[in-house]
Amino acid sequence: YIAQATPPGEDWLNQGFVAKSLDDEVPLPGLTVQQLHSMTDVTARMNAGINDDDDVATIAAKRSANEEAIMKKARADHGDLDPRIISLYQGGNFQLYLYRIYTDVRLVCAPHLQTAHFGGDPDNFTYPRYGIDFSFCRAYENGRPVDSAGFYFPFKAEGPARGESVFVTGSPGSTQRLLTLAELEYLRDVEHPMLLDVIDTGLATMRARAAAGPEAEKQLRPRILQYENAQKAYTGYWAGLNDSTLMEQKAEAEEALRAKVDADPELSRKYGSAWDELAEISEEKRTLTPSQRYHRSPGIPVLDRAMKILDAVNPESTDELRARAAAQAIKGTVEIDAERAAAFGPQLAATRRWLGDDDDFVAAVIGDEDPERAALILTGMSSLTDTVAVEAFISAGAEAVEKTHDPALVAARALRDAIREKEERTPEITAAENVHRTRIGQAVFAIYGTSVSPDATGSLRLSDGRVEGYDYNGTIAPAWTTFYGLYGRNVEFQNEYPFNLPQIWLDRVDRIDLSQPVDFVSTNDIIGGNSGSPVIN
Repeated sequence: YIAQATPPGEDWLNQGFVAKSLDDEVPLPGLTVQQLHSMTDVTARMNAGINDDDDVATIAAKRSANEEAIMKKARADHGDLDPRIISLYQGGNFQLYLYRIYTDVRLVCAPHLQTAHFGGDPDNFTYPRYGIDFSFCRAYENGRPVDSAGFYFPFKAEGPARGESVFVTGSPGSTQRLLTLAELEYLRDVEHPMLLDVIDTGLATMRARAAAGPEAEKQLRPRILQYENAQKAYTGYWAGLNDSTLMEQKAEAEEALRAKVDADPELSRKYGSAWDELAEISEEKRTLTPSQRYHRSPGIPVLDRAMKILDAVNPESTDELRARAAAQAIKGTVEIDAERAAAFGPQLAATRRWLGDDDDFVAAVIGDEDPERAALILTGMSSLTDTVAVEAFISAGAEAVEKTHDPALVAARALRDAIREKEERTPEITAAENVHRTRIGQAVFAIYGTSVSPDATGSLRLSDGRVEGYDYNGTIAPAWTTFYGLYGRNVEFQNEYPFNLPQIWLDRVDRIDLSQPVDFVSTNDIIGGNSGSPVIN
């Protein structure tokens, strides 16, 4: 938003911005902020008409219809507010939240980009931390600052004291603490390793491209930072799933919950089978998920062209869609050189790792070849590099396209068939998962009520904690860091990226009270989505 709002000749992203008065505050087009106006329990309305003997598809359909009716009425009754259904306890409880949305949001101040990213990937998700990563914005209504007198918390310049109670108020994104042990084992064994594989592969490719020169590095740096952030996050998630102590605690908690459910005939009848149902789904997803991710074109032009040919002759499609696909198949060039072909190697190698050599798509695209050469070989062996051949296949129709041995079309057919097979099953799996997770959420809510906090759902929460340091790496982390630490780390790394500072910070160090706290650490329970959440005492 800051980059888009920056006028020509200025560089607010890298040089920072400060509005010296209200008149200097700059609108940020597209940025909105929301304020929760009210909360209403709609659990009974969401579950209306659902019977104990309804199957998964029926339950999902009825609940969806109920949600649509609730939302329709909310929009009619509260036209100036934005309604949302918030699921708590995996559907054990449903709330209707009404939000007031402010669309006129203006920038008050923002730091230099490098002070926000100080420490880069090495310091990301770590503490002690010295990044000055924040911006201040102000919401406006009818051209004037929103009247916040009723919910305003003044800024405390000196910050909190060690041991002080503090509260984070914000909208934590997503946690999954009610997932079953079988679901966590699936995440540990399949989904997270696969995501890390995707992230690692993409990061390696971008770093190689960035090494081409300063301009390439500048263009790719934002995406590299995003990937590095995801890499460190998912590495941490996966480490937790591989922690035997944590998994044993989860197993014990699940066993205790199931025992309480089984001890109550009514709860057992309603919810007792949910864990076994989810275990069966998790087992099926061990093969379904890799197929969903890797049964797709890696971007090899000749394969993309083959997929368009299949669409162009698909008898089940419409004339309009067939014509559009034909035009796209004929358009452009698909020739690639060795350097461009090699760029597909890492993704094709991952495709082979996760789908196996026996997969029809893997056999057609890679076969026994080196993945880095496979794209070049496929392109060289296919007739689809010739637009005349493409037009001939489209004119010949579906039967000819289905019988041809052209390697690109053989691969495209294998890919199409795999996609079709999984497309039919995926919605069924998702619906069943949601229903059985809701059953477990209802069991948790029936037994524990609100004594157990619900998972994060991107909705308003208040998390309590204390400002405390902690033991780490054989020493002690302080409760807060100061500007002394920022400049010390800069000097220790000889002002080299990512520990460099903008020149103005070096020139004006004598204007700064170096003992001023920068960041602090507390015991509050937070997650992604809490970035920027206010901390109050």
